[in-house]
Amino acid sequence: MSGNGPVLKKSGCGEEKNITPCWRLLGYATLLVVNLIAPPVLASSFTGLGETSHGGFAIEASALSADWSKVTDFDLTGWTFSETTTDHALLVESPIVPAEIGLNMLVWLAVLLTSMPMLLVILEAIMAMGFRHKRRSVVAPGKKFPRTVVLIPAHNEEDVISRCLASLSVDLPPNCRLLCVAHNCTDATAEVARNLGAEVVEVQDAGHGGKPDALKAGLRWLDANPPEVVVIVDADCVVSEGAVRILATRAWELNRPVMGAYFFASADAEKGLSTLSSLAVLLKNYVRPLGLHALGLPCLLNGSGSAYPFRVIRNAPHGKGAIAEDYQLAIDLLERGYPTTFVPEARVDGQLPKRDDTALRQRRRWEHGHLFLTFRTAPRLLLKGLMRLDKNHLGLALEVAVPPLAFLGMMWVIAVSLSLALYAFNGHGGPLGFLAGTAAMFAAAVLMSWMRFAGIKSTLAALASVPGYLMWKLPMYREFFTHRETRWMKTARDNFSGAQHGLRTPFPG
Repeated sequence: MSGNGPVLKKSGCGEEKNITPCWRLLGYATLLVVNLIAPPVLASSFTGLGETSHGGFAIEASALSADWSKVTDFDLTGWTFSETTTDHALLVESPIVPAEIGLNMLVWLAVLLTSMPMLLVILEAIMAMGFRHKRRSVVAPGKKFPRTVVLIPAHNEEDVISRCLASLSVDLPPNCRLLCVAHNCTDATAEVARNLGAEVVEVQDAGHGGKPDALKAGLRWLDANPPEVVVIVDADCVVSEGAVRILATRAWELNRPVMGAYFFASADAEKGLSTLSSLAVLLKNYVRPLGLHALGLPCLLNGSGSAYPFRVIRNAPHGKGAIAEDYQLAIDLLERGYPTTFVPEARVDGQLPKRDDTALRQRRRWEHGHLFLTFRTAPRLLLKGLMRLDKNHLGLALEVAVPPLAFLGMMWVIAVSLSLALYAFNGHGGPLGFLAGTAAMFAAAVLMSWMRFAGIKSTLAALASVPGYLMWKLPMYREFFTHRETRWMKTARDNFSGAQHGLRTPFPG
């Protein structure tokens, strides 16, 4: 080879016939699909892999199939498709028409797009239920605690911020101070925070950016006396004892962002986690991140209860251009080489809105922002992960690609409808059976995880509201395709009862 030509590294798969290992594996997979899943239908569409015989279809040997038979001891060259039955023959009763081929491929595509998110959730739930916490010292003896600032973005939070500051003050670590950013406030938020011992910076701006703008203003304020770690807590949350210590220490040790366990209780404190909305958030904010943690993969940021090295967060984009700003921030930091680690021991509690219209607006912002990232950003992350063979990009891409539960349920109904049409058209029931099996495993994994972490009573009480919950969500998803939410809007606050902080802790110990 000349000195100017490309140099190919040898691999176990070889490079003969200009077929790279990646494309060779793709060829193997294609032949496997052709011969095992739908031979009569797909074989007719792959003219390059075989020749059409007078009696039907035949797939003759190629370089790829020969290699496959060497690896697996499974001879593909003898498989033929004809109207006469032989040792390796499959009976074809009628000619294959293009419409049948197209319907088959469309149905299997819908099945795969629906099943992959469900299978990922199943894996995460299984790993979460099998996870065993290893107790460890928060700060090693003799080790100095990092200089930390708890940054609290607040907009008209005078009714709830006192509860948040009180929970933080119970166990405030050394070298730690509280900073409240009173962002476009028209009430007594700043005065309440000062009276409770927090530093306060009051910011007035156009008010279009919401929480991300408040965070950026607070970080600019810290430039005069920068900390080593910044912990972000929303003003309407209650922080468990020791959570700030754990978050700050882990962020400093790992030199990357970390996310605590962020729970939402029902607006009715007596119900606790006994509502479907609370359990859906439990699955999204705790069970699935815990499963990713057990797999050694990064998680998404879910709002309150996160911590960052100051130099990492100072110039981050802060979710620019996305209303799901926390998810976008996790993606932006991953792109810069800082994947987010889940810290299940650090618990932060919030509360769902009481009013239905307020709750709907909150969910609309959350889920429209999530769906936008699912369709736009997840494929790009997945491609980048495949090109780099990077588990962090692959893991976060798959996590972003899992839509909200109700939307996933709608996808499943559509896939089942297409599978029924395929079964009625040509009697092919493979996709229908696959969807039924996946749905059964998915339902079992989700229910078992809810029972494990929220209790059997709460799970059974929430299941009664499934039909109403789905009907409540349908208009929201229709609006995503007609007039999607594109603006960041703050959720109106209810009076914080604080009772949800006494709920059964899903993470024992």
